[in-house]
Amino acid sequence: MTVCLLISALVIGLYFIPYGQYVLYPLMLVYTFIHEMGHGIAAFLMGGDFVKFEMWLDGSGVATSALPIDASRLSKAFVAFGGLVAPAVMAAVCLILGRSNKASRVGLYVFSGICALSLILVVRNLFGMVFVALCGAICFGLAYFKRQTQSSLPQYSMLFVAITLLTAVF
Repeated sequence: MTVCLLISALVIGLYFIPYGQYVLYPLMLVYTFIHEMGHGIAAFLMGGDFVKFEMWLDGSGVATSALPIDASRLSKAFVAFGGLVAPAVMAAVCLILGRSNKASRVGLYVFSGICALSLILVVRNLFGMVFVALCGAICFGLAYFKRQTQSSLPQYSMLFVAITLLTAVF
């Protein structure tokens, strides 16, 4: 709990210090990735297709999806809602996984796998490909680093991402 409070103070403090936004920039891109993937996954769950994901240098992104022609308004609302909920759900998962070193390592491996799968299936522009590939590689590296040492870096990384996702609305 103390670590979570310290990380929260650090993340919130970065919004107020000069050049803090440069530290938060990659995490804003992670938020965009998760947000847009939420739209795409929601479309898939509603029987539609997740056509493509694109992301740009300014942190904006778009998830293109296709729902069946007879999709209900509730299905369309679910897809719109998916992007808003995905970062909160991911933050909750990261907080749960961040409770132990082993779970953090497994979570980082899974997220690197999700990044690889996203690259193959839906990421369709150069910046998005580079960013998602880097995310996957960093997560894999953090998980592998934990395996080689007794460091808590993967666990603290998981908590840092979770709290950043939670404070992104701020």
